[in-house]
Amino acid sequence: MTGDVAYASGGRVVLLDVDSGRERVLVEDNGYDRPLVWLPDGRRLVHWNHAGGAWDLWSIDVESGEHVNLTRSADDSRSAVGSPDGRWIAWMKGGAGTWVMRSDGTGGHAVHDLGHRDAPPAWSPSSQRLVLTHLEDGSMSLHLVELADGTVTATKELGRGEAVAFVDESRLLVLAYLGDTYDLVIVDVDSGEREPVTRNEAFEGAVALSPARDRIAFVESDDSGSRLVALELGNDETRVLAEVEGTYSPPSFSSDGEFLVYESGPRGEMRVHAVRFDGGAVPIELTSAGATTPVWRPAAR
Repeated sequence: MTGDVAYASGGRVVLLDVDSGRERVLVEDNGYDRPLVWLPDGRRLVHWNHAGGAWDLWSIDVESGEHVNLTRSADDSRSAVGSPDGRWIAWMKGGAGTWVMRSDGTGGHAVHDLGHRDAPPAWSPSSQRLVLTHLEDGSMSLHLVELADGTVTATKELGRGEAVAFVDESRLLVLAYLGDTYDLVIVDVDSGEREPVTRNEAFEGAVALSPARDRIAFVESDDSGSRLVALELGNDETRVLAEVEGTYSPPSFSSDGEFLVYESGPRGEMRVHAVRFDGGAVPIELTSAGATTPVWRPAAR
């Protein structure tokens, strides 16, 4: 098991070499622990910072240490996701909908007036489609935005659900109610057809798709507790990888899809753990208490 994992801990952003166990603090004074996201080339990590009185999105170049305020607005900017081609970042801007900007922070503009601030949008593999999640009257709805060089060419409502990630250019993995249960569903954004991936009495959440878009990991909860579960697309058989506690952030896949990191533990005492996707070994703790929101660094392009 090799590679780097970034995580948040007590207002710091830390980079961990999972092979050696060496840690390096990337950001000392982030204030609050919030989700982290790598840009696709694995060079820069984006985090939320509250230093200006409201959230801005900052990037840190992990090699040079360059630390840049991308949004420069103190206007509740959060939930960023980089486009697969590396050119764009989509993010949620408080009550001002869904925005995109170039990856260097320039050219920020709104692409939709809807969007839930804590629900990251999902990019298609071509970087020409973006799906956002909107919350209204307690119900989540999906909205497709078609883009050409960052400019909106069309929009479309896709029905109820919470966006996770595109499986391919037309199929989107979402969380949605099937009857009384919250399950994983694949929505065809062109035809509107829906195909259940899971269908059980448990509540699914905190979902991750592997870099190759063929493996899924998620947290399944019911009266007996919560579990980290693995599933290969096209195969209905699920596999429990670990019992988890208090997990909010989704797990994160290694670049080869063979390993996962995830948070688990009582609030204030969470630790980052690693486990094999095939379940062939017991999970191991990678950090001391107080570590959350782990994200595995993508392989360099």
